[in-house]
Amino acid sequence: MTPEVKEEMRLATALQDFILPEDQADAVVFLASDRALMVTGTSLSVDGGMTLPIGQVKWDTFYSARKQWLKERRWAGKDTSL
Repeated sequence: MTPEVKEEMRLATALQDFILPEDQADAVVFLASDRALMVTGTSLSVDGGMTLPIGQVKWDTFYSARKQWLKERRWAGKDTSL
């Protein structure tokens, strides 16, 4: 894997970082603890947001487009200076 491809993959995640084994271990420790007593029948993704359904779009691009879409939708048909 080239450094460019690796950087592109990193930027495509919501947290813009790669998961470490320690991150997964922390989730396991939590699930094995008394604090997770009421956690049942669920799936926990510890992936830094890599599985969010945004496709192959960089996170910053997705976030900016979503923010603009929400702004346009909120003010659609209203007289505003925004």
